[in-house]
Amino acid sequence: MADRDKLLELLRVDGQRKARPPARAMALSAADEGADAAKRPTYLGPEAHRGDCGPLTDDAVLAFVQRLEEDSDLVDAQVRRVLDAPATRRALLASARELHEVLSAPKLAVKAIESRRALARTVAESRVPAEFSFPGYDPANPEFALDVDNTQFETSADAWGYIASWVAAQVNTGVKAEFPWHDGIRAHVHQHVFPEDGPFEVALFSDFGTGLPHSRYIAKQFATRERRFDAHIHLGDVYYVGTANEFAERFIEPLRSTLATTPLYTLNANHEMYTGGHAFFSFMHRRREAHPLVHRQQGSYFALNIGDAFTIVALDTDYFGEGSHGHESLQSWAEWVIQGAKTEGRRIILLTANEPYTYGSKATTKLKSDLKPLLSMVDLWFWGNTHYCALFAAHEDCPIGSCIGHGGYPYHRSEYDLDEPPSTVDSFAPVLWVERGGRYPQYTGLRPECGNNGYCAMALVPDGTIELTYIDWMSRERCLATLGTGDDGRLTITRLEGY
Repeated sequence: MADRDKLLELLRVDGQRKARPPARAMALSAADEGADAAKRPTYLGPEAHRGDCGPLTDDAVLAFVQRLEEDSDLVDAQVRRVLDAPATRRALLASARELHEVLSAPKLAVKAIESRRALARTVAESRVPAEFSFPGYDPANPEFALDVDNTQFETSADAWGYIASWVAAQVNTGVKAEFPWHDGIRAHVHQHVFPEDGPFEVALFSDFGTGLPHSRYIAKQFATRERRFDAHIHLGDVYYVGTANEFAERFIEPLRSTLATTPLYTLNANHEMYTGGHAFFSFMHRRREAHPLVHRQQGSYFALNIGDAFTIVALDTDYFGEGSHGHESLQSWAEWVIQGAKTEGRRIILLTANEPYTYGSKATTKLKSDLKPLLSMVDLWFWGNTHYCALFAAHEDCPIGSCIGHGGYPYHRSEYDLDEPPSTVDSFAPVLWVERGGRYPQYTGLRPECGNNGYCAMALVPDGTIELTYIDWMSRERCLATLGTGDDGRLTITRLEGY
């Protein structure tokens, strides 16, 4: 059994879940930045729940393989849900069969995986150029040391990890966390005021929960910024399947330095729901209980009024169906908030975990159809789930849009034709800018196939102007956009500088 446990640990899978809050995730009190932080630890991580992963067995993996072989109707959905990115049926079946063989011989598999990773680390260390650096770079710190050839969470290279986590999660499938409904339609509308010294600044990030170095450097930017953000908003996805351990290690721990001081709002997403949303809702409640003056979020759908100029509306598009917003009560709440904000003359910014459309495709999604009655009143829409970063012009019944699904997921540029000039890529809405750069500067020669990771800093100005700065994990500004009022009174892009 020891070999099997070691194998699951190497696969980074909660297949035989252990309730083990990591030591670094314990210190989340206001004293975390002080010398005596370790003396007063406050664990804000979610508790272990029966909705977490169950035991990963050979039989469960074999059953998964047989389902894919026998029921072709399941293939497309399973590929998308398991790997979270484009892949073929043949590739998924091959990976699932390999995983079954690996679990049957754990001792040999452990040796092979350990040897392969040790070699990759040695090669990676020798490949990073001595002159490589950026603000905040800290290669001597194990938390921030680059693991260049680590392929965890990458679509094909980490297929075993995704499949193993998915299969283990199915043991407890159907055990959803209780949905926290509002106490009255006006609940969950939080009031924020503009700072005296400038705009209200929000860090928008998505698909962040990997714990990989590039996501940790993003969190480090939040913590070391000269003027800290007024709020952080995560649009969802903690990998692989949103368990309590994954939340603690891959989401809470990297953000620990700001949790006691900066409001964090989080959206529910598909990966959180693969284990019923238990860890997501537990963390939401625990951080509010620990720091009630900082964290006020009570549910997975909410609104923020920023002064009398803006309303940010965040929706849960996964609890009642992946990528949908058809529940009557949720629709009524969203309609009440958005119509009220429009009547008051506020700019309306919509946040969802899921996308209305995708770069490189003319198709639109069910979510866009569900929200169609409200979209004419929305000025700006951010989403994640699809792994790239882009800014789109308004089109037909959709407002100005932006995908920011590049916060942590290690996507490949070829998955969205990012090697091609945007002018040659046909999309539903005109693309104004898309992040085409690699994760590392070109001169390094490191992992050119990997896309760049980052987030969006959104500054809301009292006069209704919006400043968007897209920043990568190395603190480089990749795109600057100013959104102001056009001649027709609608929000329009008045300045755009992309790199």
